[in-house]
Amino acid sequence: MVKRRSMVIGLGALASGSGAVFSSATFQNSAESDADFRIVSQPGLTLRRGDAFSSGYSWAYGPGVKTASFINPVSAENPGIDFSDLKPSDLPVAWANEQEDGSLVVQLARQNNSSDVDFNQLIEVENTGQTDENVGISYAGGYAPVNDGSTPNWFVDGYATNNPTDEITKADVQQIFTFQTNSDDTQISPDSGTNSDEPNTHYTLGSGNTVQVDLKTTLNGDQTSVFAKNSGGGDPFVDSPATGSLQLLDRITVGTDFTTE
Repeated sequence: MVKRRSMVIGLGALASGSGAVFSSATFQNSAESDADFRIVSQPGLTLRRGDAFSSGYSWAYGPGVKTASFINPVSAENPGIDFSDLKPSDLPVAWANEQEDGSLVVQLARQNNSSDVDFNQLIEVENTGQTDENVGISYAGGYAPVNDGSTPNWFVDGYATNNPTDEITKADVQQIFTFQTNSDDTQISPDSGTNSDEPNTHYTLGSGNTVQVDLKTTLNGDQTSVFAKNSGGGDPFVDSPATGSLQLLDRITVGTDFTTE
């Protein structure tokens, strides 16, 4: 079995105090910068913003869609959501530009409370190649608490599902973020019960076809308590442990799985 990784997408998650933003995601090309958020695209698959941004979803913002006071003018330096201007009543929110692959930028935010928030049709993947591809999402190498170089006391670098209620594990992160196909709810991201960072399953995407991908976010009471306890207060929309945010997942890999002789 040979696995071909076609796209790397950054997903930065912020967990904050009660009533504050939970997650902020940015997908962008940063191969030449120090940022963790980047996309590496292989010919044959194309990534772009999903149909949510042309379907009137109340949470979806972007060029040609709609704007609000908390949406910055489009620019290379500061596109999308102005997190300092967001209020809890504005959430959930997602923003995406109109670019593809390495030029795609997507941001999102939701509250840190015990609930489910779905970002349906958030992104789409098109198979522009000549053969069918089995598409899946891996979290390998994407857990931000590990990538930061020093694992914080609230994160366990493992998959235990029966941890104390003051800790978060990889299984928690996998349960909090679930990617699935919009057409048939196929989970193409890791399953929290399998002790693996690889896709739960793959979706066969035919040549010339496009699949819409949903991001399901789910938080339980124990998880929100951990995030609130460790957020440190302050401005919840600033990506700094000193100002009330915690990083969970800063990269996912969208790729294809195929067998060669």
